[in-house]
Amino acid sequence: MAMDAHAVARALDTDRSPEILETAKSILEKEPRQPLAHNILKRLVEIQGRDKLGPWVDSWVGNGKEVHSLRRALSLMPTDHVVKSARKFLRKDIQNPWSGELVLFLLRDHADDEAAALAKKWFREFGYSKSCGYAVCRLLLERDPDFASPGALKGYSENEDCDKILSSLIKVLPSDQVKESALKYLLNFPGALSSAFLLRDLIDGKLLPEPEKQIDFWIESGGKSDGRSDILVEVVCSYLKHIGSTDYILELLRKYAGNRTPKSVWAIRNLVLADKSEQTANWLYQLLERCPDHKNIPYVIEVLAWKGDPKLIPHALSFLRRCQDEDARLTIVAAMLENDIVDEEILSVADAHIAECGFERAAFGIRDNIARHRKEKYLPLIKDKLEDSSSSLFVRLNYAIEYLTLSGERLESALKVLTEWRDYYPRLVHDELGSPAPRNHARYLAYLLDFEPADSVWQDAEKWLQEFEDKDPEHAFDVRKAMNRATSRK
Repeated sequence: MAMDAHAVARALDTDRSPEILETAKSILEKEPRQPLAHNILKRLVEIQGRDKLGPWVDSWVGNGKEVHSLRRALSLMPTDHVVKSARKFLRKDIQNPWSGELVLFLLRDHADDEAAALAKKWFREFGYSKSCGYAVCRLLLERDPDFASPGALKGYSENEDCDKILSSLIKVLPSDQVKESALKYLLNFPGALSSAFLLRDLIDGKLLPEPEKQIDFWIESGGKSDGRSDILVEVVCSYLKHIGSTDYILELLRKYAGNRTPKSVWAIRNLVLADKSEQTANWLYQLLERCPDHKNIPYVIEVLAWKGDPKLIPHALSFLRRCQDEDARLTIVAAMLENDIVDEEILSVADAHIAECGFERAAFGIRDNIARHRKEKYLPLIKDKLEDSSSSLFVRLNYAIEYLTLSGERLESALKVLTEWRDYYPRLVHDELGSPAPRNHARYLAYLLDFEPADSVWQDAEKWLQEFEDKDPEHAFDVRKAMNRATSRK
């Protein structure tokens, strides 16, 4: 049987045979983007050494047009050819979504005037991302004394393309001078989309004086125009998170929750999070009755389901019977299952979906919640899945946690998967952002906090939150809830 990336990554810990090394290289050649490629290349470097592996890496990178092999090689095995190829790639394609990683590695390990110039160009033409933009900003501050000089800050405030540089400086160097430059930018480009993003970042850093007036100024200066409401929702949600709820903010949320734009879903969700009153719930129920065909109805039902109120069932069934959009139907069914608001018709829709596409390919919210309501039907299937050695450890871990949680049975094969994950995870922690490892570990920690709490588990949970809470707030919320449950049981 052909070995997958997980099997090869495990084998490289104990097996250094030529066959395994060739299999590892073959996987990198076929799948340079896949999450374990970083770990496999790292082990190859450790096993074969730079001198021996260098020619193969140069061949793997080739002409430097494939960004995933290039970014991995630049991180772990930066030969002269790799560094030269990375510079060439950035000169031609600075706006590539992965270019930020190349900029970061060049500036960190191969800094020169060109690397600094490429970094500044990347900020202007592509923009920052939390995964590497702040790190690039810090490196520029270290290597270029003029990057945040008074003259440079004045220039940023007068150049509409420099909002991303100011946003990163707000996070990395929140000085009075940076704040003043950002505020001048807002005055110089009133109502601009870039100003709204900067407004959000100033609110995030709690650096914005009189934020409600600033939001109003942006709206009156052009923020009312088409296409601007979505970014305003982001600004308002940032205000809620970092400052709190006010009548003004709630009114803005109600206004944009009724829109038909993508971010109006954010408005709906954040309105419910900010105001759990019956007034808001009734307002959303009225929206269901007043606009039964509004495209955001599935999301209205989803947030109302958080209350666990059975009176939602008739509304959900009415929409399911009329709606032809499969994604919308699945959103509703998943929300009802997750919040334990079910009847036989809703369960039947979930069963039919699973029968059509298979358990593994079922919609995430349905696959993760159906077994709680249909234990006799789905627990045997979950047991088979967790014991399937051909599946990756990532997949088997989720099934093991689900089986142990729902069955109450201390199944040996499921406990063995947890042990395997505990030993394997430390080798994956430092993989790139986007790896499934941290979110899988969050589920693992939440399970242990609920069923096998110990001081070491608590310490691991705190360490995970410190490293990943900003990057993965959804799974961090699950870990914190499990910690709260563990505390309440003491």
